[in-house]
Amino acid sequence: MGIIYLDNAATTPLSPAAARAVRRGEALVANPSSSCREGRRAHAAIEGARVRVARALGGSSGTVTFTSGATEANNSVLRAFGCGGARVVLTSGEHPSVSSTVDDLARRGLVRPVRVPLDADGVVDTGAVAREVAGGGVKLVCLLHASNEVGSMVPSARVRAIAGACRRAGAWLHLDCAQSAGKVPISLSRLGVDSATISAHKFGGPRGVGCLWHRRGASLPHPLVTGGKQEEGARAGTENTGGILGFAAALDQATEALRGPRGGSGERWRALREALASGLASAFPGSVVHGAGAARRLPNILSFALRGPDGFVDSRALQTSLDRRGIVVNTGSACSRGKRSRVLAAMGVPREQEAATVRVSFGRQSTRGHVDRFLRALRDEYGVRM
Repeated sequence: MGIIYLDNAATTPLSPAAARAVRRGEALVANPSSSCREGRRAHAAIEGARVRVARALGGSSGTVTFTSGATEANNSVLRAFGCGGARVVLTSGEHPSVSSTVDDLARRGLVRPVRVPLDADGVVDTGAVAREVAGGGVKLVCLLHASNEVGSMVPSARVRAIAGACRRAGAWLHLDCAQSAGKVPISLSRLGVDSATISAHKFGGPRGVGCLWHRRGASLPHPLVTGGKQEEGARAGTENTGGILGFAAALDQATEALRGPRGGSGERWRALREALASGLASAFPGSVVHGAGAARRLPNILSFALRGPDGFVDSRALQTSLDRRGIVVNTGSACSRGKRSRVLAAMGVPREQEAATVRVSFGRQSTRGHVDRFLRALRDEYGVRM
């Protein structure tokens, strides 16, 4: 039997459409900044991809700057505002590319971070964010649109409310969409944010490419990467033509799949998630699903602590046993391996449950058969012996 890959929140297999687009891009051999005919062809292909990415994000009123991924893009925003001890508001559950960067800037006295708590389902207290902004002196607010660990989302109405508070106070609102892009419909223009970041490899695109979207007329104070004048001076360095074309193709495909019949890919993932949750509740009473009470959740992520006959099961041991059976899952965020989860700690999850937490995340290749085989493996290893 083949590998069952259930760690799509960490990275996804390259889709055939993206692979074809990468090959087309790599066939454009000239530097996109060259003035020769072949260089102009490569440049035109990148500009076409830029328009497609902006359109897929519902943010055609904004500008797309291609980067090496969401980590670089998040750093671009944070370091642009990291001066003079500016107040920066972020949640307690941000991705390490935000939280660790803020920590670095704070150690050097460049920002004064204000961390807003999460509730028990991993959702930020948006009222607290708005109050901090209204208090004055806030230059930047960072929001994680969807948790990479438990899948909880900030509802669109709450994002828009914070965007309104930021506009009134003259603060910049940045939305990290690395997990949500390609998993749920997004309209950055309607959300009212100033900037947003995504990574191609989270929805079937190539690794090492992503983008920073920002509202037109609201460019960052200065770029993170300087040198040449690529990307309209916003990000120096020769563009990754193949990667950019693969990025656009993967995002087009993921966005179209969300509009498919019977609710598209989102409803298919939701059905798999609920089947897994139901199977866990039936076979392993006392297991805990994190973020289950959130008003809005990503359809493809289920984070849970497995409780067997002898108590909560250590997630590392569980991951190892599943590996032997050809089933790939994660014990948390791939970016925080070996460290305590900031998200689960901020949610108030007890250490015993945190140590038992496993994250299952579905992708376009996931099926009900994969869920059934996963549950069967759990029952074989940790179920009640008759």
